[in-house]
Amino acid sequence: MTVQLKIIHLCPDDKFIDNAINMFEDVFPRSNFVCVYTKGQPGKYVKNRIDYHVGVKDVIFGIKTAEIMDASVVVVHSLSSAWYRTLEKLNKDIPIVWLGWGSDYYDIIDSHGNNLLDKTTVLEHKLQSGNRKGIKGYLQLLFDSALRKVKVIERINYFSPVIPNEYATLKSARKWKSFPMQADWNYSPSKQELSDYINVHDVAGDMGRDILIGNSATSSNNHLEAFDIINKIKVSDRRLVVPLSYGNMIYGREIKNIGESFFGRNFDALIDYMPIDMYMEKIAHCGFVIMNHVRQQAVGNIIIMLYMGAKVFLRDDNPTYKYFKGLGLTIFSIQELERDKYHLESRLTSDEVMENRKILDRVWSQRVLTEKTRILIETIAN
Repeated sequence: MTVQLKIIHLCPDDKFIDNAINMFEDVFPRSNFVCVYTKGQPGKYVKNRIDYHVGVKDVIFGIKTAEIMDASVVVVHSLSSAWYRTLEKLNKDIPIVWLGWGSDYYDIIDSHGNNLLDKTTVLEHKLQSGNRKGIKGYLQLLFDSALRKVKVIERINYFSPVIPNEYATLKSARKWKSFPMQADWNYSPSKQELSDYINVHDVAGDMGRDILIGNSATSSNNHLEAFDIINKIKVSDRRLVVPLSYGNMIYGREIKNIGESFFGRNFDALIDYMPIDMYMEKIAHCGFVIMNHVRQQAVGNIIIMLYMGAKVFLRDDNPTYKYFKGLGLTIFSIQELERDKYHLESRLTSDEVMENRKILDRVWSQRVLTEKTRILIETIAN
């Protein structure tokens, strides 16, 4: 008699979840049970399926559904304090897979906040000083203690970071009693094949001259320093597209105000959440991309923009830059741009665009990601 596979997913209410669950369901149909932390309310970003709405009581006491008690494997999509009690109470024989997002482990890798550049650090301190935590904030600190998080990680069996070289970085960041084994799995950067985005933008020359800056309303984008670079280059006739609909809205409003004061009508702040098709249409006119993160972030955006033929600039101290360079992708450092402003005038050659697409397909095509999903679960559950 074959035992029915039961994959429990612990998920935030986030735009990345639908694609991930679809991938697992394609490979293991009718085997997935999706728990989403919605505080008991309808989901805002997860649209396709929620089998269990996780509320505050579940955070405090742990999820007690029959499905989780009888799981074959538990998959944690971003490790937040919402899942600590559930994982602490879980039967030790049930394997746990942690699919990292970066934001859920960079507090350990960079405990001193070195991901922010000087001007952004000053702005962040200013915004934090005016934002009192209140009772809810202190309760969150109680449930999200650093020591508790370490113990939860030591219970986890497998960990897949966003980029492979982050595994060793996190493992060596502190002493662990035990540490998860490395797993190889990636979120899809989009809801469709990457090649679907090049029907119109088939060569680099088809993309516009707009400049995409950052990916969210989070201080790790180091927007202020990116604006300084643009100001020094004196790019006065180019539209700057700045996504700010995702993250810290207080920070986002501040960046919008500063950007508009610097660049006037050329500054296009994307404040309101928009459907993926509208967002893709907006950024498809950006032939140049500046991501000023010190830490790994915005990998999905970077992949899509490279595939469409954009010229991408990352900081050379960003692990994503090193990883992409190691894959053989044609990307550039922000430090190169600071030395030579004409990088914003020249595009990638057609050969460079085509080679980038071949490399990206080897790692992030739907076929490859589907196979990684099959190997991940079959290896763990058998």
